[in-house]
Amino acid sequence: MDSVFEARLVEHCAPTLAGLKLASLFCLPPDKGEAAAWVRRCDRALAHKGLRLRLIRSSGCGQLVYVYRERLLRRTLEETAVARFLSGYGYMAQDMQGCLQRLALRLMEQEFPHEIGIFLGYPLHDVEGFIRHGGRNYCCKGCWKVYACRKEAEKTFASFHKCRRIYRQCHRAGTTIDRLTIAA
Repeated sequence: MDSVFEARLVEHCAPTLAGLKLASLFCLPPDKGEAAAWVRRCDRALAHKGLRLRLIRSSGCGQLVYVYRERLLRRTLEETAVARFLSGYGYMAQDMQGCLQRLALRLMEQEFPHEIGIFLGYPLHDVEGFIRHGGRNYCCKGCWKVYACRKEAEKTFASFHKCRRIYRQCHRAGTTIDRLTIAA
């Protein structure tokens, strides 16, 4: 079963494993505890590289796994503009674990609260643009909808795409998750 989980991790989180992206989310099918045990094992195995895994929501549809770079998340939450933005949604940015608990609560309240973009490393101006425009009037889209800095975002999307392709190939060839995870 671990190989199924690992394949999903590589497919959905390669840029995060590579240290190119702050965080990623992916869904595992509902099960009887296998996913939770795998997430705990993987979290322990990769923590020394600065990568953390956390089950952030469980429902009848599956389990949502949040994979993040701890140092990058902490640094992002400490940014003044980000902290101010998140405080409007009830987050206390100085407390990273509290923020993750608040995010889990918000995910139970609504499927994908818009501020989740901050926790995935999307630029604040794009998260605010998405909220302001109701998801419309974006200048391009890839991993997220872009409202400013189009060329920079397109380069980022291309690097994420290339990373996923390379990581899939390496994983299929037998490279372990530990070897694919770049230390922070």
